[in-house]
Amino acid sequence: MFLKELLQGKRRFLMDILLQWLRGYVRIEITGTGTSRFFQICQHRQLPLWEKSVGAQKGSCCLSVDDVPALAPVLRKTHVKFHILEKNGAPFFLCRYKKRKLFAAGIVLCLLFLRFLSGFLWDIQIYGSDLYSPAQVQAFLERKGLSLGYPCKKINCEKLEEQLREHFKDIAWVSCEQKGTQFIVHMKDTIDVRDVNTSKSPCDLVASRDGTIYSIVTRSGTPLVKKGDKVKKGDVLISGIVHILDDFDAELETDFTNADGDILAETTSIYKDSFSLDYYAKTETGRKQHQFFIRLGVWNLPLIPNRDKFSNSYSISDYHRVRLGRTFFLPLGWEWKTVHETTLDQKTRSRSDAKALAKKRFNQYCRKQKRKGIRILDSKYKTMFRDGSCVTIGTIHSVESIGKIHAIKKEKKKTPDDRPKNS
Repeated sequence: MFLKELLQGKRRFLMDILLQWLRGYVRIEITGTGTSRFFQICQHRQLPLWEKSVGAQKGSCCLSVDDVPALAPVLRKTHVKFHILEKNGAPFFLCRYKKRKLFAAGIVLCLLFLRFLSGFLWDIQIYGSDLYSPAQVQAFLERKGLSLGYPCKKINCEKLEEQLREHFKDIAWVSCEQKGTQFIVHMKDTIDVRDVNTSKSPCDLVASRDGTIYSIVTRSGTPLVKKGDKVKKGDVLISGIVHILDDFDAELETDFTNADGDILAETTSIYKDSFSLDYYAKTETGRKQHQFFIRLGVWNLPLIPNRDKFSNSYSISDYHRVRLGRTFFLPLGWEWKTVHETTLDQKTRSRSDAKALAKKRFNQYCRKQKRKGIRILDSKYKTMFRDGSCVTIGTIHSVESIGKIHAIKKEKKKTPDDRPKNS
């Protein structure tokens, strides 16, 4: 409670400073024997003064430009004099630069240009999926016409969500949102209780893979399976079609909704991995180069070009985007890249080292599955050596969420007028 009041107090304080600057204010100096009486009368008349400094025969304070005429009767009554030390605020700023027409025109053009840029998309972020890389999703969006510079008012998030679900078959849940000049895509390989179906069109929950139902909790829709049922990929688990029946189990009407629920199933996954026994070890030579780029939209303008190209190297980039606030990105940025030269030495792993690496990769895969909310019941693997490669094959028996959103295409109901007429 105290923290909330403190934050509200800070906001009010900042708002008061902004209003003072917009109205304009002056700092004045008061001289005379009635300086203390002057401040007492101002306080009695509720004249807003701040940053007051009161001395025996001299004092200073700040007050709004609108309150300066109200000081005249107080000055006559206390027989003190004043003169202005500083003039601050928007009115004085505009008056100071009113003869500089090009400066004022530049400010206006800059504001209009920012307003123009705010109508286009300048940043695309993709999160959540382990099956598909952000580059794959972005390439699909570009094929649909959504790229940097696309008009924000033409973005249809619901349509894009449906297209992404249809194209990426293994994605269970996707959500698109547009904030400012930024477009964000959230994707999930499986649905869990924290995910919210944001689609406004009716949909089913279908099985994303084969398995045996472990548990099912339905929040909306009609459940079509129960615990212990075996399902295949694509089977409808919770239907978005709700049939409303009367007391005699006769159908009165059909309603469509967003199917929602938690569906867990026992599944068996096949793990396959392989890597070559021969590999290249990188060793840095100590030579490096620095490159600096200015990015305008989709173009990179090198200011410090790469003169001597290294045959083998790796680079570390530090990229910054220009933005106003959190979501108002601009088509401007800069990138500082450091390129390190390396040499490649070919080496061969021993079988014991290869088995240790295969075990490490298998355990990393299992930990990755657990982070996704998958509960592993049993796992086993076998390592073999074929044609200079280490091959690992295993099975993982687990319990995971298999719900996947699938849009329902509603068919138009036939009316008597739609029936074919006999000629």
